[in-house]
Amino acid sequence: MVLHPYSDEPDCISYRLILCYDDLSASSIIFAFSFRLADMNSRTTLIISSVAGFSGVALGAFGAHGLKGVLSADMLTVYQTAVQYHLIHAVVLLALSLWLQVQPSRWLSWSARLMLLGLILFSGSLYLLALSGVRPLGMITPLGGVSWLLGWSALLVAAVKLKTP
Repeated sequence: MVLHPYSDEPDCISYRLILCYDDLSASSIIFAFSFRLADMNSRTTLIISSVAGFSGVALGAFGAHGLKGVLSADMLTVYQTAVQYHLIHAVVLLALSLWLQVQPSRWLSWSARLMLLGLILFSGSLYLLALSGVRPLGMITPLGGVSWLLGWSALLVAAVKLKTP
């Protein structure tokens, strides 16, 4: 598993996550995922929050109505954990978008970037794990958790630096 930065544009940071999994038959699954960490202003963060909220509700409904009886109890629990954290961080992104509207800050922007990255890595890896059964996908999940911890830390710095009237 490799997470490395690359850049297509000078003002944009991009990351590519490549997961290689070799099972006992020596076949490989390569998962390449690319995303851009653009300027996380209020508008961008609000759009991302709404997409995250919509997709969280849709995936939750899919899990509740379409996956019962299809997934094992353990994998259904994994899926439900992904939905829970997905929706929580969609709301966090919503709050960040509102705060960015009132008082823009690079720390808030970084918090939003890291929250989004955590959502993709943590919940995304758990969705894939639950649906595919490929256990090594669980190795990605802690990267999402660390991203969230960094995002919450950036939020703390933004709060400490908050200018009060």
